[in-house]
Amino acid sequence: MKPFTYLFFLQAIIFFSSCNDPELLQVVPEIKYKSVEKIPNSLGRDSLIRLTFSYLDGDGDLGISASDTMPPFNYSPYNKFYNNIFIDYYEQKGNTFVPVTIPFTRDTVRFLYRMDVLTPDGKNKAIRGDISILLDLTPYDVKPQMIKFGIQIADRQLHLSNWVETPAILMNF
Repeated sequence: MKPFTYLFFLQAIIFFSSCNDPELLQVVPEIKYKSVEKIPNSLGRDSLIRLTFSYLDGDGDLGISASDTMPPFNYSPYNKFYNNIFIDYYEQKGNTFVPVTIPFTRDTVRFLYRMDVLTPDGKNKAIRGDISILLDLTPYDVKPQMIKFGIQIADRQLHLSNWVETPAILMNF
């Protein structure tokens, strides 16, 4: 082959490899904290939290259909993957944050959600976007001054995302 042909193939390889965003090719979902908004009740006390985080999934297999009721998505108190969004609730004790426990039990407060399927049509399945969840804190008798949340999601292949935490949130219960 002529040197010009080699140069053309080398440029084509560089061009096509640079078009692939390696971040979008990860099959394990990735999340990032975006924001927390406190929403007061009619008395001016914080009662709801809007938690927003972004997601990125290279193969687009986020979400569970309502018809997905067979293992591993079946309902069972012991089946983590019936849900696919996991949010832990922490309170500040001294200089550290600890999981909030439900009074008279050993259970910790954990918000569990089942997000619908987000897989796009077409050949490229990579997806990214934001998820906002409204958390109602009023049913819990525990009213700490400083709280924070830990968040993780799972995809349909049961890959768990990274774990992210919110910054400390000063509450007015």
